[in-house]
Amino acid sequence: MVESMDRVLRQVCLDAIEDETDDNTTAYLEELIEDLEAELPGYGVVLANDYPNPVLWISASAEVSVLWYEHDAFDRRIPFIDMVSDL
Repeated sequence: MVESMDRVLRQVCLDAIEDETDDNTTAYLEELIEDLEAELPGYGVVLANDYPNPVLWISASAEVSVLWYEHDAFDRRIPFIDMVSDL
């Protein structure tokens, strides 16, 4: 189900590990979520609960990409069309 990116980011950045975090880590991750949301406006879907977490991102300009969340960042991005073009 497609959700706003703030909800998707909260799910992959915090909710997945919330029972393992202390108050300082939770505060840090909440700030990180705000920063990432500013960089990644739009909608998304968590594709799997694996690590690194793959996320389908639909940008505000209708660009669709798959991103992987790992080590507090989305360092890997592949346009969705590139992933399905060989199917």
